[in-house]
Amino acid sequence: MLRGGVERYEIESLGALNSVLRHARGGGVTLPLALDAHGKCLASTMLAITLPDRAPASP
Repeated sequence: MLRGGVERYEIESLGALNSVLRHARGGGVTLPLALDAHGKCLASTMLAITLPDRAPASP
């Protein structure tokens, strides 16, 4: 199922990990934008949200 490498990106400010699997499942699940169990449509909507700037850190 996986013919390429695996890359892991840490997003410390969110306490999150993003894993990228190259050449998985014949192209993966990111091609169609239909709402499905992978939440691609919801994720695309969330990426369009504008967040307020963070307050400056206290000294």
